[in-house]
Amino acid sequence: MESLTMDEMKAQVALVKSMYNISVRTFQLARLGPSKKVMYAVKVDETFPSPDRISLESMRRSAHDKPLTLFKRLCWTFVVCAAGVGIRSSTRDDDAGYFSASFVSQWANAERCRDMFDEFDEIADALSDEQQMEVCNMLHVLLFKSSSISNETPSLAFTKASTKVHEYAGVGQPSKRARAREARLANQRTATGRKKKRVKTTGSPSPKRARAEEEEPPTPPTVEGHRWPDKVGAKGPNGLPRKVGGNKDGRKCRHLQEGRECPFTSCSFSHA
Repeated sequence: MESLTMDEMKAQVALVKSMYNISVRTFQLARLGPSKKVMYAVKVDETFPSPDRISLESMRRSAHDKPLTLFKRLCWTFVVCAAGVGIRSSTRDDDAGYFSASFVSQWANAERCRDMFDEFDEIADALSDEQQMEVCNMLHVLLFKSSSISNETPSLAFTKASTKVHEYAGVGQPSKRARAREARLANQRTATGRKKKRVKTTGSPSPKRARAEEEEPPTPPTVEGHRWPDKVGAKGPNGLPRKVGGNKDGRKCRHLQEGRECPFTSCSFSHA
């Protein structure tokens, strides 16, 4: 849409204001060049802009812009360009485009876009720039595929994206590394429980077993009666004697590696 002008963009901004009572400021929109590409996606492709054609970086106005700022700029530019476009009967919408009896349901409903960013704003401060960019890129792909492959209106795509923000950000959920570590520890506990049925609970572990346990020491329990008693001079899981303040000949205590205090009076691992 090479003919797109600033006056036409201002007219679209005014239309958004009159339809939704939402004021879109200049800094919230892309510059005129990228806006022409967005308008092309609206009028010709009839989809949300493809990530392969319009990147988030093309939305940048300042070197200090955050990834979420770039994504907001893309979406609001899209909503402004699409203001006034109704819904074709062959396109799935599920009433996401409806917002007022005064206007027909909109192909790209500004209120649904705002709903999505309300969800994002809740968790944005907890994300690093890299995490924000990752979430924004995933939402960009979701919006494009929903409006192109799935033949859904961007209004409906915005609604679906609202439910995905927290999932994509992983807020309130353990990371993949944490889940893998928990699964590994669960497997270790299961394996240790099976081994206890075949070994004695007293005496020192064999040299081979001691080496294996030093490489991956289990988290010692805090109860008495364990085969590695919390007693100075008693051998720990790595085969070394337990000492107050740790045994400097052992590897560093796992509790200290994880930023916690060692819960034992004596320990066979190093506290240095």
